[in-house]
Amino acid sequence: MLSVEMPCVLTVLATANKARYMTVSGIMDAFEKEVEIWTAAKIDIAPEKLGLKGSPTRVKKSFTKAQKGAGETFEVDAEEGVNIIINKLKEKHII
Repeated sequence: MLSVEMPCVLTVLATANKARYMTVSGIMDAFEKEVEIWTAAKIDIAPEKLGLKGSPTRVKKSFTKAQKGAGETFEVDAEEGVNIIINKLKEKHII
């Protein structure tokens, strides 16, 4: 458990969002447990300080990242593959 003064910022690594495989007994235990619902009263905070209205952050603009195009597949020997990679890097001015 962690106690901090409000306001605060919490960050986590991307790996925190990776699903973990449960054991069969873990699945059965989870199925039998009651889901606890946290309300504003339960966590002792005024409802107007929660959600969009309570946030000091305002988003001016957002966008969806464009998808990358399909890649190319080459079935060539190692030497020709090296030449293809070098040429692609030169085209993009990386080398």
